[in-house]
Amino acid sequence: MAAFTRVINGVTVIAEADPTVENQALGLLELLAGISHGAVSRGETVELGWGPVIPEVVGNGTVRLRVPDYAGDPYTELTYDLTIALWVLYEQGAILRQLGSTGRATRFDEKVVYAQGALESDQRVYANRIDATTAKDSGWFVGFVPPGTPQLEATRAFKLLNRRRELVKFLALPPGYMLVMTGTTVESLTDSDGTNFAEQLLSPQ
Repeated sequence: MAAFTRVINGVTVIAEADPTVENQALGLLELLAGISHGAVSRGETVELGWGPVIPEVVGNGTVRLRVPDYAGDPYTELTYDLTIALWVLYEQGAILRQLGSTGRATRFDEKVVYAQGALESDQRVYANRIDATTAKDSGWFVGFVPPGTPQLEATRAFKLLNRRRELVKFLALPPGYMLVMTGTTVESLTDSDGTNFAEQLLSPQ
């Protein structure tokens, strides 16, 4: 891991991550400097959509950033390695910017319902989001194309990182969007009006 630093409210804040996400780490530090109002320097948790950033005051005017351990047990374990969290925030943000959408966050611990086998398969699947009616429900459903009548199961959003990672990029889209993909290839992405944004996603930005 590499350490990236920025002074925020007189405190040196350290973000640790793989060097491949350096730009994202620096972007996070810039974001925190703009929105934290001293929260980071005081060790207060900052919520960033997918999950929290939890500063640890280590003394001598230094703060290390931590996040839930999405590669382990994010309910009980924290990690200084921000690599996965930064990947999620960057990829989801990139999709929203390409579509010009403000989005709606899916937290790492929210429920995703899926057709049995859809998360382990390279077959053609669709994912669509509706307004959730219960707490901790993301409103996302992943099913096969054609739909059929499969057995339904549920998981938490962070588990898609190991089961069908490409879907995680789209989880910040608001209700009304539908994604169709085969493997990691996006075939269509439509909003509630039926506008297809697939070509826009594939175009150089």
